[in-house]
Amino acid sequence: VASVAPRGLLLYETFGERQPEFGSPKRPDFLLRPRELLAVAEGMHVRAYEDLVLDDPPRHVQRIAAVRGER
Repeated sequence: VASVAPRGLLLYETFGERQPEFGSPKRPDFLLRPRELLAVAEGMHVRAYEDLVLDDPPRHVQRIAAVRGER
């Protein structure tokens, strides 16, 4: 978050903790717990957030779009 410029946009997608049910990655070190991505973006204005299982290909992801310093 510190590397995002003022009024800059953070767009991020990564795997959630249920990902091992669908394939790699399987190491817990690489998987986010529920709402963990929201915690990382604390202090930013979150425009969108999703924590969901997608079908094609099957996977568990967390996604966020947040702006730094927006009121």
